[in-house]
Amino acid sequence: HELGTNAVKYGALSHDTGRVAIHWETTELNGKPAVRLTWQEVGGPPVQPPQRKGFGSTLIERALSGTQGRAALTFAPDGLLCVIDIAV
Repeated sequence: HELGTNAVKYGALSHDTGRVAIHWETTELNGKPAVRLTWQEVGGPPVQPPQRKGFGSTLIERALSGTQGRAALTFAPDGLLCVIDIAV
């Protein structure tokens, strides 16, 4: 939900040409089965890395803290890339 809200307000979905690709696959995390969710935004406004960690980043990290999961946010110039791994 947080990624979608931010995409509409500030990211790819704030432009007519923007889009979000969502992909999931099975993987391993610390030697255990896991699911990887990839969120890739393209076609939106140029992305600037944030000056500080915002509410959304903190929320994603806290949501994963009890799941043995991890998240990586990449603020690429052409769009946000978020990769989330969650042990199953």
